[in-house]
Amino acid sequence: MKRSIRMVLTTLAILAMGTLLVLAQGKKGQVQDPVCGLWVDKNSELSFVHKGETYYFCSNRDKDFFKANPSKYLTKK
Repeated sequence: MKRSIRMVLTTLAILAMGTLLVLAQGKKGQVQDPVCGLWVDKNSELSFVHKGETYYFCSNRDKDFFKANPSKYLTKK
């Protein structure tokens, strides 16, 4: 019985890690929102240029947060 439970938990953990890996990589051609970390398509309406580099966001809220204090989000790396 304990062996079955351990096997189920191990399988769930492996599936969870695999899912996180896939989600973390984003789709081809996407970029990461520097505020929330989501992977987004390049959308000029949700972009902002800072020191010659263009950043893309998932929402106007994240874009506004970034514009108010870019250094806060660029030092996260």
